[in-house]
Amino acid sequence: MTGAAEFFEELRREYLAESPARLGELRKDLDALSAAEPDAAASLKIRLHRLAGSGGSYGFPDISGIARSTEQWLAEHPEPDQAGVARLRDAVAAIAGMFDRAAASLGLPMSSSPPKPSAFGWQALIIGPAGDLTNHVEAALRDAQFSVKRQLSGFQPELVPVSERPDLAVVIGTTAEETDEVVARWALPGPIRPAAVVLVAAPEGTDPLSQPIASVDAIIPAERVDYALLGYARTLGRAVTTPRSVLIVDPDDSGPTRALASALEGSSCRVAVAGSAAAARPPLLRETWDLVVVAWRLVDTTPAALIRWIHQLPRRRLAPVLVLASQISDDDRLAAIRAGAEDVLLKTAAPGYLAECVLARIDRNRTVRAAAHRDDLTGLLNHEAIGEELERAVAVARRANEAVALLVFDIDHFRRVNEVHGPVAGDQVLVHVGRLIAGAVRSSDVVARIGGEEFGVLVRRCRAEDAMRLADKVRAAVAGTPTALPDRDIPVRLSAGVACYPDHGAAAQDILRAADKALIAAKNTGRDRVVPAGIL
Repeated sequence: MTGAAEFFEELRREYLAESPARLGELRKDLDALSAAEPDAAASLKIRLHRLAGSGGSYGFPDISGIARSTEQWLAEHPEPDQAGVARLRDAVAAIAGMFDRAAASLGLPMSSSPPKPSAFGWQALIIGPAGDLTNHVEAALRDAQFSVKRQLSGFQPELVPVSERPDLAVVIGTTAEETDEVVARWALPGPIRPAAVVLVAAPEGTDPLSQPIASVDAIIPAERVDYALLGYARTLGRAVTTPRSVLIVDPDDSGPTRALASALEGSSCRVAVAGSAAAARPPLLRETWDLVVVAWRLVDTTPAALIRWIHQLPRRRLAPVLVLASQISDDDRLAAIRAGAEDVLLKTAAPGYLAECVLARIDRNRTVRAAAHRDDLTGLLNHEAIGEELERAVAVARRANEAVALLVFDIDHFRRVNEVHGPVAGDQVLVHVGRLIAGAVRSSDVVARIGGEEFGVLVRRCRAEDAMRLADKVRAAVAGTPTALPDRDIPVRLSAGVACYPDHGAAAQDILRAADKALIAAKNTGRDRVVPAGIL
């Protein structure tokens, strides 16, 4: 084989090594499309377009062919129904099979059949011995909407087929020596490392600051698996679900800025470039951006003023902003940071490095924001998060002339549970009820712990009568499944209030207030029942 042929073959191997990420992005866009999330179809079309171009370039024309035909079909059907989404899933499954066959042709692992995606397309792998702890880990991951596979401690990462590489690897601790060996295989940096690696039940005396243990993303004690791993997995999934997006504000969109935009687009990131602060205002007010890059030289205002204005916007207070400069003094660098910039990057750096810095900031910010929007005990979303989701859902429903339902549940006589059984048992009841609620609704529905013993469920495309039936289904599921403690079972009952857009209000706050009033009515009229808004 000539040097050129060897180089091309190495490029093909690197291309196939990226296939799990490509397939994961396609599946996550499909799940977002199925859940009627805005921009999901456009994002999926962009990914298919890039796959159609890259497959042929790397010598895989079959992958290009099906990606191109699927992209064309999506262009003709920009708002596919569920049958259309199923057709798109079949196309992605076919692409996964082609990736596997291509991998086999180069001597890489191949799966016997394409994997069945989970509700959100996230995949987890548990590495460790069978037993009760592993069963608990699997249950927590499935509750977080991951598809789960198991392997013993000696399993090698290289044996995972390219289309099945996990987003999350969970290592079950055994002996110190064996745990170090397993963690070294899975957590140390490399092209096949999962997005996150978690160590459960670290052996006694494990030093979290020494390699290889220092390379894991989280260490979770065995006794905290039920809620800590659940919360971590949900946070991880939420952080990587939607495509990343960047707005660049720079009057000079050629040279380094153009190269940065191209590098970001090559990583499946949605990029827009505004030539001035005035041009940046509409997209900042109208759209959601993961990160904003601001050039240190603007034509119509100072960069510091623009950064301060961005962080004054209600939805942008925590938005990361990076400054991009050809050169910058120490005083200006300090001024940028004081204005709210997270960092200052130099245009003289390589475009690939700049893009990696931007993407790393986005991923970190998403993880932090997702954690801030999660309830520590149950791993569910919190009050602020479901409020934001409700505002978005009502806005989408208003444009599409659809209905949105909010179900609010409260555990009856929860104070009595704490008084009789203690606060630890009370926490177990909350975790148990949260799981039952999440298991009784669709994976696309939004479940949150609103506060105390109160939970909420946001259901898109749902009329009042269907919402009432769903709320009663949840109530019955909780009533029929008491919380099992080692020495006793604790029966639980729920009261519920149901409100819908547009029946009970034109804005998110109207719907929330109507649902709360209905919940109060349910508790005042005997508890253990569901009451619709308007019945007082």
